[in-house]
Amino acid sequence: MRVKFYLKRSKPPGKEAIANAKKKGITLAKFNPHAPTSIYALANYEGNTLKIYTGESIAPKYWNAETNSARNTPKFTEHPEFNERLNQIRSAINRTYLDYKNKNKNATPAPAILKPLIEETLKRHGQRTTFLDYFEDFVQRSLTGRRIDPKGKKPIKFAVAKGYKTTLNHIKNFDKVSKRKIDTLHPVYFLLKSM
Repeated sequence: MRVKFYLKRSKPPGKEAIANAKKKGITLAKFNPHAPTSIYALANYEGNTLKIYTGESIAPKYWNAETNSARNTPKFTEHPEFNERLNQIRSAINRTYLDYKNKNKNATPAPAILKPLIEETLKRHGQRTTFLDYFEDFVQRSLTGRRIDPKGKKPIKFAVAKGYKTTLNHIKNFDKVSKRKIDTLHPVYFLLKSM
């Protein structure tokens, strides 16, 4: 799957678009390069194309149409974080596509099926996932055989998944005893406490 990002309004409308709008009696809003505009992703896979709005926006003057990302400029100091967010969205789209294929015997999803799945993933992706949420999902996927061992290309063995479950239980107990949320602890502190 190939995913690229585009702006909804990246440049002023051309003379032809203005003429067509006038014929239809439509007044086009004045293009403003400083006003944020929506970013959408075009996902191409196996002859299909999906247009997915990301929920992100940026002023066109800070957008690089060649790299499909935010410009590296001192005027837009958040560009590294912004581009990382776009990379996370790209990964979420690819992950949803691959999850579907894994769950459906490598069948290619129709755009009408895949688009709502991606939108739901992006909706959840926008919410903050805690370490515990992530690890619980990880353990659940391992126990049900949905997690594939990257080396053997087979589902994780049940004995290994059981070990993950034991670790999860220890973390939950630690959470209760310490009366703190795992996500608020410094990773080094957590490692030292567990030794």
